[in-house]
Amino acid sequence: MSKGVERFEDLDVWRLADELRREVLAFTEAGPASRDFKYRDQIRDAAASAARNTAEGFGRFRPADFARFLEFAHASLSETQDALLDGRERGYLSDKPFDRMWRLAKRGLAANTGLMTYLKDCAAKGRQPWLKKDGEQSTRPGTPYPKNREPENLEPENLEPKNLEPKNPEPKNPEPKNPEPKNPEPENPRTRAPENLYDRRVTTNPYANDLANRDPLEALGDTPSRIRALTERWTPAQFERTYAPGKWTARQIMIHLAQTEMALGARARMALCTNPYTCQAFDQDAWMARDAGVSGVVALNALVAMSAMNLALFASLSDAGRATAFTHPEYGPISVDWLVHQMAGHQIHHLKHFEVIATR
Repeated sequence: MSKGVERFEDLDVWRLADELRREVLAFTEAGPASRDFKYRDQIRDAAASAARNTAEGFGRFRPADFARFLEFAHASLSETQDALLDGRERGYLSDKPFDRMWRLAKRGLAANTGLMTYLKDCAAKGRQPWLKKDGEQSTRPGTPYPKNREPENLEPENLEPKNLEPKNPEPKNPEPKNPEPKNPEPENPRTRAPENLYDRRVTTNPYANDLANRDPLEALGDTPSRIRALTERWTPAQFERTYAPGKWTARQIMIHLAQTEMALGARARMALCTNPYTCQAFDQDAWMARDAGVSGVVALNALVAMSAMNLALFASLSDAGRATAFTHPEYGPISVDWLVHQMAGHQIHHLKHFEVIATR
């Protein structure tokens, strides 16, 4: 990959989509999903479309066209996630296969977003994304023309033969001959991008819809107080209510929120103080089992205290501090600012559950 991408099969985004496609096919070949023909065909088509559009986009040569087909693939991955949720609600999927396919879709979305961002940047700068490190154009399988010659009947944007004067005059500030030096010095040493831009993974925050357009610091200062006002007078019996059958109780949600403040707050501090830093995965079910005996009131007090401490830290950071980058084993490269948005949206997400429980 570091020497140029030769085939669409080399792309992580295609590999993830293809693995998801095969998992969906296997899941719908047996059991109740195989007999619900409408559901089966819909989820199969959505999963297949993600890999199919990624492959077709790769064959389009122009980075802007490739990015457009990745948008189609992104939508197909989201549609697959919706179908997975639907399948679980219908009883077609147990938790284990659901979690496996959901993670594949989420990783695919992350890889898709990173590559799409890179391609759009290439299109804006007039740079071809499949250049090798030395700037040499790579020949992809299925293209019978030799290197350094334009294929017949193709008119790709800015795809000029090597060592020839371009048709359009150079811009006033042309790209350097080697636009990607081996060790570029970023403005902030902690925010280095991955060397291979095809593998750059910038994932969409999973709680972006919950946070919407709110300022994350404002939300972090408001939501814990709303949770406390809603639940602080609940009895132990009231904390054992749930918002839907088979879901966590209010007490378990409160424990989970406190644990998340603890884990993600520590994650932010480690990122700010350790360079480079790769965080450990957070297994929420394993953590829940460890604190299964904690009461709702104790968990509420822990949530309020730790969220206040985390908010004080985040509010003290400069823009450069919030841009501090680190690596997540599932999401890939993210930043402290990304984490701040995640925590704010996560609190709001579970506040909605408490509001439903309060009506039961």
